Amino acid sequence: MPGQYFSNRIRYKDFTVEVYNLDTNFMDAFPPGGDPNHNICQGGADCWGLNVNTCVHHFQDAWAKSLDMLEDRLRNSTAEWRIVNTHFPGYGVAHQPRLKELHTKYGFDLLFTGHAHIQQIGEVVSS
Repeated sequence: MPGQYFSNRIRYKDFTVEVYNLDTNFMDAFPPGGDPNHNICQGGADCWGLNVNTCVHHFQDAWAKSLDMLEDRLRNSTAEWRIVNTHFPGYGVAHQPRLKELHTKYGFDLLFTGHAHIQQIGEVVSS
């Protein structure tokens, strides 16, 4: 991947697709004290210049900048198909106010989202 957020233009014989890859890691970036199993900002050591004091802001900033990129690309797009791609599941991403605003203002055809990390342990009941 070329960056935390980026876009690709794919030209087919009869149409063009643009895919906008957004950084949604802010959805798993919290100040210390939250769920230690679901927080990319945990720990006390610096990692790539990030630490518990800078991590949350870093990922919120990446989200804002990826939306700026999305708006710029949508505004200038001539593609027949426009796809927004994210890591986190649609139920969290689709309700983000600015993303909804960009969809209303410029439109895109598909919001392709990631997955939830859920493990379920229990008895399987068959009928």
